[in-house]
Amino acid sequence: MLDLDRMETFEITLTGGEPTIRKGFWDLLDVVPKLKHSTVTLITNAANLSREQMDRIIASGISSLRVSVDGTRETFEAVRLVDRYDQVMENSAYLRDRVDSFKVLTTVMKTNQQNVFALVDDLRLRGFRRQDLILVRSHGPRRT
Repeated sequence: MLDLDRMETFEITLTGGEPTIRKGFWDLLDVVPKLKHSTVTLITNAANLSREQMDRIIASGISSLRVSVDGTRETFEAVRLVDRYDQVMENSAYLRDRVDSFKVLTTVMKTNQQNVFALVDDLRLRGFRRQDLILVRSHGPRRT
């Protein structure tokens, strides 16, 4: 991260599976305050973050957070195979209210495409106003 910052990189994004469970993630937070040019964005599912961990992320200077949400409760559980929807919503609201830039990210796939509009409605009811929908198309053989 320091090398990227010395190159005057605009933004560094921490992602890739769930970055908060990767070895060394929490050590990276100690580097964020040392950056002179780069802002840092964290993409997380926020499913297993404790209040203390969220506070540490915020205190590090990460000002841009994205939380990945696959759909409303039923779709979320079907995709993630766990019932953590309420925890993700609670953690998302906590983070949203404490960082400069917050968005919900939703990758639109076959498993959730019928649920996207219901998710948008649910997010609005919960006070979320920024959501990015990421559209993907399959790379396999075309079905007719």
